Amino acid sequence: MADADKLRQNCRIVYGHVGIGPFADNGTVHINLDGVEMIAGTLGESPLMQSDDVTQPYYTLSSSSLEVVDAVEIGYYGTKVVNLSLPSLKSARDYFEVGKRAYNLTYLDISSLNFAPSITLSPPNLTTLHHTGLRNVTAMSIDAMKIDSLDSLTDNQLNMSQVFIQGPFPNVNEIAIGFISAKHLHINDNSSLTLGGSSTTAMTIKELSLHGITDLKRSAQLQTLKVDTLKLSSSISITDLEIPFDDLRSLNIQQRWETHPMKSITLPPKAVDWTGGFDLDIVGAPDLNLTSIYGVNDKGNRVQTWYWPKNVSRIRISDVTVGNAFLYVLLPRSYRVVMKAYPNKQ
Repeated sequence: MADADKLRQNCRIVYGHVGIGPFADNGTVHINLDGVEMIAGTLGESPLMQSDDVTQPYYTLSSSSLEVVDAVEIGYYGTKVVNLSLPSLKSARDYFEVGKRAYNLTYLDISSLNFAPSITLSPPNLTTLHHTGLRNVTAMSIDAMKIDSLDSLTDNQLNMSQVFIQGPFPNVNEIAIGFISAKHLHINDNSSLTLGGSSTTAMTIKELSLHGITDLKRSAQLQTLKVDTLKLSSSISITDLEIPFDDLRSLNIQQRWETHPMKSITLPPKAVDWTGGFDLDIVGAPDLNLTSIYGVNDKGNRVQTWYWPKNVSRIRISDVTVGNAFLYVLLPRSYRVVMKAYPNKQ
């Protein structure tokens, strides 16, 4: 703590790394860096913290004045930080990472952080996160935490490259995605997913991979939603899947090993105009009924629930209940269709 006092009283700008620890104290250590405004290096824990011979006390780290760093790296090694408060930090020019090994961190204040090319946030026992939003980020990795909302991280109009959201988030019921675009968006959590955030009007996703999701919805104010490839894993928990997209090139459903809850799929009327060369790949969904393009609505009326795209490039269906009435509109066409019969069913 004496070293921290000397630093903050004498250095407004630090040209180099600031390493925290190890500490010899027995009680909780409070590291205060008020007065430091910029760190042209990494703010993180000293490599000496990873030594098995070092016994660490719990500690807090705060700075009300720090606005810019090259990087933040906490929780890469096992750490006993319990409170991290950087409310004025606006920019991490290389990356911002508070990782899985920050087991004891329960409070994080990064209210002003809006710029970081890459963000990793995954302290498993974090319950309080103060954060407003992001304006310039291209890669994000979020793992299991106990916070009650992911909105400040995911409901932002950003063009993303890689996004990994890996639960569980026991206090989150719905994940809202507000990105303008994403090359790879992977979500694994037992919650509902809404595509289209509070202000996004158009969204394009190259690959959307979903695991464990209980519902897939589209925001009412999202005017266009285009997905190149939708992948649904064995752990998906949706019984009646409705595809809410304006364009889709590939639908891939794999339910090989775990539960098989999916019973129906609705492809909207606008699917007729999909032009990408539709690729349908469904494996291991024995409760899925593909005997007809018609179904019954909640009023008991017969309605069309599946609209075949005009441009179909490939169909592979295995271990699924399929009927001629589902494929009859395709039979005159010269498509390559691969089917594998499910025992005792059509």
